[in-house]
Amino acid sequence: MDQDFSLEFLANYLAELTLLDYGFLKFFPSRIAASANPTLKHYTNYKALELKTVVLEIHRIQMDAKEDATTNLSQKAIREKYSQQKVCLGIS
Repeated sequence: MDQDFSLEFLANYLAELTLLDYGFLKFFPSRIAASANPTLKHYTNYKALELKTVVLEIHRIQMDAKEDATTNLSQKAIREKYSQQKVCLGIS
């Protein structure tokens, strides 16, 4: 797999995790997308400082997903969905 595809794959995984967390409703969808994907960051013209809070929250839910994958069925389903792909991103 090429590196661009792997990055997009990881960005999609992280963005999908945000759909399970009500705390992300306070952020514009464009900020969430830009926080998960450098290409979207470029096109939305957000500055790194504007995305810091969202990036930290994405990191938090990603770490929670690792720990809660056995108890949270929704997170487990997302994890399994992305684990079935032929890309090794450290999420399986």
